[in-house]
Amino acid sequence: SKGVTLTRVEIHAGKGGGGASGADGVSGADGEATGAPQNGRDVNCSATTPQNGGLPSVSSACGSVGGTGGMGYVSLPGGGGGPGTPTDHQSPPGQANGGPGATTVKVAGTVGAVGNGGVSGMHGGAAQTLGAFASTGYTVAGGRGGTEGNPGQGGGGGGASMGNGTLGGTCYGPSGGAGGQGGCGGKPGAGGAGGGASIAVLSWSSVVTLAACELSADLGGAGGNGGRGGSGGSGKAGGTGGSGLPQQSIGKAGDGGDGGDGGNGGNGSGGTGGPSIALVYHGAKPATVDDSLLTHAEVGAPGGPGGKLGVQGDWGPDGAIGAAQEQYEQL
Repeated sequence: SKGVTLTRVEIHAGKGGGGASGADGVSGADGEATGAPQNGRDVNCSATTPQNGGLPSVSSACGSVGGTGGMGYVSLPGGGGGPGTPTDHQSPPGQANGGPGATTVKVAGTVGAVGNGGVSGMHGGAAQTLGAFASTGYTVAGGRGGTEGNPGQGGGGGGASMGNGTLGGTCYGPSGGAGGQGGCGGKPGAGGAGGGASIAVLSWSSVVTLAACELSADLGGAGGNGGRGGSGGSGKAGGTGGSGLPQQSIGKAGDGGDGGDGGNGGNGSGGTGGPSIALVYHGAKPATVDDSLLTHAEVGAPGGPGGKLGVQGDWGPDGAIGAAQEQYEQL
């Protein structure tokens, strides 16, 4: 518009609407419980082939698998348990956590080590300090969502004990139990919406004169809370190692290690408080003559708090306090 003049006009904006809270993330799935296939085999003095170790459960939805149990042999050291996977994105990084097999008779196979927990997801980045104006209105400065937590490492397979082929018979040593499945990572929390604006006049690519006018903006809307990340799923216990034969000096095989817990989902950040601005313009700056008065809220609207899962001080970023000023030029 061109040549618009407002004379002795009072324009009072209402309060901005509050931003909606971001949705919380759901918890990660727990690892699947171990069953009979994950258990090692007992000592066997009539077997003709090595004793297979406990089998890992099928891969979970997030790719966590326990290590295979060590194999049992005759007059040979027991086989070592396999590592649980995945081995990236754990804290500390995933290790080769399978239990070693026994190298002498009478000694039990080593229990598989617990899988390391998954690294938590990243929190959402802080919201912008001010949203964006356009000819159609105001786009709020919303918070950002976090990222998904990482899966826990599967437990290591248990080591087999050593068989004994010298004391009355050929006995294959018991095999180790498979490692337990790790938990899945929690889903992220969503960012909170930014608060709505309180704007008396928006002049967009227009030529406006304000003569003896009174423009006032009220308080902007509060920013919405950031969503809370979902907690990581629990790792499960490993399979049981096969039993030994004390009278034949054959020890028990090692149990599989427990799977690691999944990492928490990242928290969402809070939305920025809505601005309180009497006059917003794009293009030509409106002329204010004859003691026109422009007022705004004394304080900015509060930003929404970030999501709060985990240790205090490591929560999602809070939203910024909303702007409170007479004029603002949208470039």
